Amino acid sequence: MSDAALICDAHLVEFDPPSVERGDLRVRDGKIVERGEELLPGDEEVIDFGGDVLLPGLVNAHMHLYSSLAAGM
Repeated sequence: MSDAALICDAHLVEFDPPSVERGDLRVRDGKIVERGEELLPGDEEVIDFGGDVLLPGLVNAHMHLYSSLAAGM
């Protein structure tokens, strides 16, 4: 993704408070700067989700490399 993108027609999921709604997101420099329905494109890359689900990244900041390498042992 470039430094600016418009993500269109996505089911936007939030966890706190829990919600799912259809809409668009405008992203610049890795941050969401606008959210709404049918946002007009500017000079950014346009990504059409076609109704697919978009949810926050589930990041595990605590990870032990050996546990991944030892899978199946």
